[in-house]
Amino acid sequence: MSYFDLGTFQLHYEIEGEGQPVLLSHSLVCDLEMFAFQADKLSDEFLTLNVDTRGHGHSGLAPHEKWTLEEMAEDFLPLLDSLKIEKVHWVGLSMGGMLGLRFALAHPERVASLVLMDTSAQSEPPEMHGAYVQMAQAVRAGQIDKIMDRLLALFFSPETREKKPELVEHWRQKFQNIPVEGVYQAALAVFNRSDLSERLKEIAVPSLIVRGEHDRARLPQESQFLAEQLPRAELKTVPAAAHLSALEQPELTTQMIRDFIQKV
Repeated sequence: MSYFDLGTFQLHYEIEGEGQPVLLSHSLVCDLEMFAFQADKLSDEFLTLNVDTRGHGHSGLAPHEKWTLEEMAEDFLPLLDSLKIEKVHWVGLSMGGMLGLRFALAHPERVASLVLMDTSAQSEPPEMHGAYVQMAQAVRAGQIDKIMDRLLALFFSPETREKKPELVEHWRQKFQNIPVEGVYQAALAVFNRSDLSERLKEIAVPSLIVRGEHDRARLPQESQFLAEQLPRAELKTVPAAAHLSALEQPELTTQMIRDFIQKV
């Protein structure tokens, strides 16, 4: 395990391979294992940097409440500086994509391209906000069992739950043991996030928008909006996948990422 000290807490990360740097940033509630397949396969051609976001996995907990996604995105800058990485291809799913957008806006010179998977640039739709905050409160209260079925239904498609029960069960067990306070604070940052709609035109790098065919955690129009508003974007759909498309279709999503970066 490798750690970077941010002063008040540490970031855990894994780095392997050589070549152009690819940073992998996982979803809320998950950890860097979510992108383990992609990190392994892409490292034969690229330098892969797979990071546990603050409050997740083996990364530490920032010593205050009311995090913002903008603040969380800044965690990555000193890490890249310490590793002498000047520019990355940022691959982010859900929360990881939201962080990538904010990092690209704050530090455009440090991003070569964006792969934005099952994510959004807009604020949380009002019809979803209340339910998501209630789920976060259940996590903080130690009642994740009460929302587990809803969580798994959002994260995994019916095909995945039927054909890959061992995958779903593995992540069910991981979700039972998440770092509660860190996930709660990150969840509030995600669900209360700022709207980037008016700033997307500032992001000039090539962008690949990836959406799970059955994703209900993020609305189809959110992916379409990203594809329309980012100046150099293309949109692809992952069949038989819901929100965690990188886990459900690892071979296909890895090939999408590889083909896109090679083209860039």
